[in-house]
Parts: sequence; C-alpha cells; structure tokens
Amino acid sequence: MRQTLKRVLAVFLCLVLLGGAAPAAGFAHWFTMQAGAMTITQYSRGDIVEFGWYPQGKETSRETLSQLNARAPAWEEWTSYGYYSGTGNAADGQMQSGDYMRYTDILLNGVK
Repeated sequence: MRQTLKRVLAVFLCLVLLGGAAPAAGFAHWFTMQAGAMTITQYSRGDIVEFGWYPQGKETSRETLSQLNARAPAWEEWTSYGYYSGTGNAADGQMQSGDYMRYTDILLNGVK
C-alpha cells in the first residue's frame, strides 16, 4: 500500500511539473510574438522582452541587396540612434549627440 502511494504521488508530481512547464513555454512564445501589441501595464516582473526583429542575419545575396538598396530611403530619412561621443566623461559637458549611426526598416516581399 505504501509503495503504491509513493508511485502515485511520484506520477502526480511529474504531471504537475510537466503541466506547469508546458503553458509557460507556450506563453513565452506567445509573448514574444505579441510583445508589440502589449501595453506597459500588461507586463509583469520576470517577463522577457526582446528588442528588434529576430532572427537576424547578414544578407549576402547580391540580388536581395540590390533590391533593398533600391527601396532604401535617403540617408536623412533614416532614424538616428542619437549616440553620444566626446571625451567619455559626461560630467565635463563635452559629450555631444550625433547622427553618425542610423537605421531604417525596409519591407521586401513581406519580410522586414
């Protein structure tokens, strides 16, 4: 009787652990896909927020690169990161924001 109770309890605990992990994994995937649609009040402590579009990679196809370059807006229309440069000491007042690093998003064949 005691051995049977231990086995039932072990199986029950395994099911509880697996049941608890499966929805969390599903929620993490859903959250990653829906993060742009959520407001700040919908986030909780411990939530994972990814910035940018993933997966990312280096485009090497000459044809694709030429299509992207043809669709790219003028440099002035790109978004500046507004990075600061200067002495490296913010307290001395020599740091200045610059437009030396910018980015733009281009949609090509439905892919950003």
